[in-house]
Amino acid sequence: MIKRKILFALILIFFIITFMEAYDARSVEDLSYVIAIGIDTVKIDEKDKNIDENKVANIDKEDNILLTIQVATTDSSESGGTSSLKTTLYSIETPSIGIGFSILNTLTANELNLSHCSAIVISEELASKGINPYFDNLANNIEIRPTASIIISNNTATAFLEATSNSEEISAQYYTSLIGSSETTAYIGECQLSDFYASLHDNTKEPTAIYGFTDGKNIEDLGLAVFFEDKYVGRISGLDTICHNIFTNNLDSATISLTSPFDKNNVLDAKISQNKNTHISVSYDNNSKTPYIDCEVYLDVKVLSAAKHYNFTNKEDLSMLETSISEKVKEYCYGYLNKISKDYNSDIVGFYGYLKRNYLTEKDLNDINWLDVFKNSNFNVKVYVDISSNYLFPRM
Repeated sequence: MIKRKILFALILIFFIITFMEAYDARSVEDLSYVIAIGIDTVKIDEKDKNIDENKVANIDKEDNILLTIQVATTDSSESGGTSSLKTTLYSIETPSIGIGFSILNTLTANELNLSHCSAIVISEELASKGINPYFDNLANNIEIRPTASIIISNNTATAFLEATSNSEEISAQYYTSLIGSSETTAYIGECQLSDFYASLHDNTKEPTAIYGFTDGKNIEDLGLAVFFEDKYVGRISGLDTICHNIFTNNLDSATISLTSPFDKNNVLDAKISQNKNTHISVSYDNNSKTPYIDCEVYLDVKVLSAAKHYNFTNKEDLSMLETSISEKVKEYCYGYLNKISKDYNSDIVGFYGYLKRNYLTEKDLNDINWLDVFKNSNFNVKVYVDISSNYLFPRM
């Protein structure tokens, strides 16, 4: 009898727990999925009608931000009753991202869910002032994926999200293609939330982000946004980004153009890729306060186009072609290295990490003051080219 009572009690507890979980479960219809987040500065005299002043009392309005979310919604107004995925933007002025999400939850019909957020867009104006006060909240949010892309917009972040909403039926596809294009074009880098956050809190290298242009409905992502500590200091071009990917060993492939070494009136296209990691060594001269940085780049090259009447299977012509491509890539690399050191004084490659290997104590390393002397760096770049024979053009 006692055993039956114990068995009955266990069964009863099982059913209670099961129904409690079912009651608490949330279906897809109960959630609003955020696919992108935008962060802007706001003017002091701006006042959003949706904000509850009691929730942000005693907080300086000058420190407020404009938080915008891009939410996926369904539209069943299409002919035939089929529904398609659209997006809706919600914006709120707020002193912090945490408070902003709380307020935005009151503006949407369903609870906000950040697990599908693909991009975090920050305006250039806000990034120039420093993003540390806001970024920790994003990085510590367990719902936001660490693979979300960080984008710095030349326009406002809200305008960028509006442009993506207008350009794609499903805006999430835009961010997915954006991330994928870094592997196929090399004109942008892969800039994820986890890497950006790590760079912000690590003295080895400075952070970078994707740089986005918006002009009305047109969108273009090209190059990288360069940071010094937590402040945006400038951007580098798509060509510079190829070099950045070479020095950080993230180059999959890229196409470059150069003047043909055989005919100055013709252009030659070549596809480059790394056949092994770039070798970097860094030393420091205490007397001149000059870092000396040596880089050896190893590339596979496939010639994609060339003019007629040249025999690339000839050893002399092949050697001339290799030298020409090597010198062109070297020219790009020196331009990139001088820009990040002389113009921005931002070690986005992480050369400081290579310098660390030469010192046994932290004190000797700290005496160098790397943040002050990186701009004095002296670079020596060597580029070794191996041309793939399968892509050579015989004499026409």
